[in-house]
Amino acid sequence: MNLFKTHPARVYGLAVAVLALVADFGIDTHSGKVLGVLAAFLGLAGGDVLQRFEDGKTADALLTPSPVHANLADEG
Repeated sequence: MNLFKTHPARVYGLAVAVLALVADFGIDTHSGKVLGVLAAFLGLAGGDVLQRFEDGKTADALLTPSPVHANLADEG
């Protein structure tokens, strides 16, 4: 389950795409329309949540000192 932590956007995108395909090809009732709307909502709302998660990871990475640069102060 480490895949969900390392690549949440890819897993989420795949889930939304599969849901949209099932709604389009798998169900011929009104439920297909509901699944299509649900896939669109997940694509919009979930994309925002994933972007915030990725921004948090980027901010953490920017605040973490690089191992290469950590020892430069000792050499001076």
